[in-house]
Amino acid sequence: MAAEPIERQRRARPTDRRRAALDGFRGLAIVAFVAGHLHVPGLAGGWIGLDLLLVTSGFSVTAWLLDRTPGEPVARRYLLRRIALVLPVVVAVVLFALIWSYVQDGEFTPSVRAAALASVAQVYGIARVFGSVDGRAFDTLWAVGLEFQFSLVALLLVGVLRRRPARRAAATVAALAFVAMVARLAMVGAGGAPVDVMVLPWFHADGLLLGAAAAFVHRRVAVDERQRLYRATVPALGLLAAAVVAIPAWFSWPVASVVAVVPLVSIVGAVTVLSVVTRSAPATVTRVLAWPGLRGIGRRSLGLYVWHHPIGVMLVGGGVDRWQGYGMLGRQVALTIVVVMASYEFVERPVRALLLRSDPRSDRP
Repeated sequence: MAAEPIERQRRARPTDRRRAALDGFRGLAIVAFVAGHLHVPGLAGGWIGLDLLLVTSGFSVTAWLLDRTPGEPVARRYLLRRIALVLPVVVAVVLFALIWSYVQDGEFTPSVRAAALASVAQVYGIARVFGSVDGRAFDTLWAVGLEFQFSLVALLLVGVLRRRPARRAAATVAALAFVAMVARLAMVGAGGAPVDVMVLPWFHADGLLLGAAAAFVHRRVAVDERQRLYRATVPALGLLAAAVVAIPAWFSWPVASVVAVVPLVSIVGAVTVLSVVTRSAPATVTRVLAWPGLRGIGRRSLGLYVWHHPIGVMLVGGGVDRWQGYGMLGRQVALTIVVVMASYEFVERPVRALLLRSDPRSDRP
């Protein structure tokens, strides 16, 4: 199957096609992550889904900034859009956890109160590593903090590198990702515990940076490079599937092996995203990713990410964070879907529209 002709690509609506496929890819990533965090057999861990989510975030944020006209004052609007995207659902989850803790215990327990404050401050990952808090309802918010921190880094990266040739800028960002990978391996080699290392805020920075590198280069991909991406897409997706199957073995592997797998996932994810957004992927892959169901999941990925864990721990598991059979799994999934849909329709969208009422454009980082 040949790649789509360049002439037809120019006549198509690349923004819509790119966004649809990217949302679908994000949908697959969040499904893999949530299933892993629910301890579904065969998907324990969730690290692959998380890294793929961060690759798409790194790409989307950086591409949005690069699409602006040079010299256009975008910093205020950009940061407002990031806050409007992240803050409503994070605040809703924090309030829910505080209220539920008060209902159950008759008070805001110190650990939950401290975790809530740390979550709002976007430093829960650091607090957990150093043992300052123990609020499992907030266990996934450290990655939200990492993504928001990267939003500030991306603003700086684009400001410094956008005038450089695209490939040189992409190589610079990819080199930063490589430094993050080496630092992680060095920390594990020095005796760092795998769980503590994995939740450090910069542990998954390579996924965000590789997504950013793909954004720098995606509009400068030559015809022969599109053909190579086309040929690489299906093997890359096959490699991702094989990695998903291999996840259960992670916890019996040496620590260095576990840490080595995560950056490989980021690299494969970045190649796949670049193939999709340059429309170099096979037509079947693009159609599957653009399926409305996957797109809908992808657009609600933040809500799924932050809601599924407190629902499982506080409402379904009775404070027990482990998978306990298909009955509990079914209750968690059903309740998560209901809460995420309600949060999206009645919290996220209205607050976002209110914050962005002076900027009605539909594009968002």
